Amino acid sequence: MTWHRAIVSERCGNVGGGRLRASSIEVLRILAMLLVLTCHFTIHMGWMPKTLGWKRAAAYTLVQSGQIGVSLFFIITGWFMAAKTFSPVRVFKAWSKVVIYSVVVLLGTTALWLVSHPAYLKDVFSLRHLAFTLRRTLLPILFNEYWFMTAYIVLLIVAPLLNILCNQVSRRTLSVLAMSLTAVSGLPLLGITAIPFDNVVYGICGYIVGAYLRLYNDSLKVFTFGRTVGFILGFVVFSTVFSYLAMHQSSPQLRELLGWSGQLHAGVRPLQILAATSMFACVANHTGRVPFSNRWINTIASGAFGVYLLHEHYLGWRILWTAVGSIVPEPEGVLFKALAGSVLIVAIYVTLTLLSLVIDRFLVTPLQRAIISGVLRTRLGKTVKMRP
Repeated sequence: MTWHRAIVSERCGNVGGGRLRASSIEVLRILAMLLVLTCHFTIHMGWMPKTLGWKRAAAYTLVQSGQIGVSLFFIITGWFMAAKTFSPVRVFKAWSKVVIYSVVVLLGTTALWLVSHPAYLKDVFSLRHLAFTLRRTLLPILFNEYWFMTAYIVLLIVAPLLNILCNQVSRRTLSVLAMSLTAVSGLPLLGITAIPFDNVVYGICGYIVGAYLRLYNDSLKVFTFGRTVGFILGFVVFSTVFSYLAMHQSSPQLRELLGWSGQLHAGVRPLQILAATSMFACVANHTGRVPFSNRWINTIASGAFGVYLLHEHYLGWRILWTAVGSIVPEPEGVLFKALAGSVLIVAIYVTLTLLSLVIDRFLVTPLQRAIISGVLRTRLGKTVKMRP
């Protein structure tokens, strides 16, 4: 598809409101980002129990729940992209949004450094690391600053090939492929690293799952509410047990042999993918029967990527978690930590969502429109000149 056709197609898809966005699936976007934020909160806030045991294992389960959120994003991408053609405008919008957010965070952090010189930014702005900092923030996709967004943009590029694959192979073959990729994701837990399961393959796995559910939507009925609850509980139990065994000192040889100590953040990947698949299918099946669209839900969900780009930035996470940690002392007791953590996560999410909506409204959208309009005028001008 040419730039001209892609731009017109992208615009026409939004004229007059277009198709309503299913708010139930948009709720899943919000939930997915909350899980990712919970993961990063648990890692960076320093509230994790210091002693090895079941409490620390449960904390690592919260960390690993972030991968359910990531899997949900990939599955949602496959669900929607399976019915779309390739659009360079879509790729450009995703890439430019990442770059704009990265530059915004860089400028804000630079201003903070010039004004107050906080100690936690000393290394990143030192002459020794300045070139590295600029490279990561000005070229975030090329240098994998946001691993998820890099994988997401690769998915947008290879989506036509994946769609051809999904439409050409039989239903059985596609289901076997999805299950095989899900199974392969668990091989590192057995100490098998010869078959890599990197971020792009992770994205492809989720994409194929989402595409399969879209193409064969009768499979949605398999994932009932009861089974979805079972998958989630199974994830919690197995992840907690795995984390406990990975930390326990009674079998260091086994942990070393299987490399479990290095898998505490990733966790049991197949269970995460299954839980995300069941959650999405259960909601999608309900959406097909009782569709609804809510403007507020859709608006909040539209800021999900912005929340990720702000809080997971190479510089942004240093500012965010240092600021929150300095304002809120660590509570005593598991119950108070859980309550305070829940309130903080929601508050951070709301704050970052509002900030991302402002950035989108006044920076991202105007810049993207100006660039796309400029390309369109250039293309049309060349077309007119070429006519006899």
